[in-house]
Amino acid sequence: MKVVELKEELDKRGITYNTSDLKSDLILKLEEDDLNAGV
Repeated sequence: MKVVELKEELDKRGITYNTSDLKSDLILKLEEDDLNAGV
């Protein structure tokens, strides 16, 4: 996932983010959310 796509996805979900964390913590968080949602 590109950073731009990631930012758009975070905005859609209303998740606040710190740019320095984008490549690590937030990708894990999104994957976790997807798993929990059964996507």
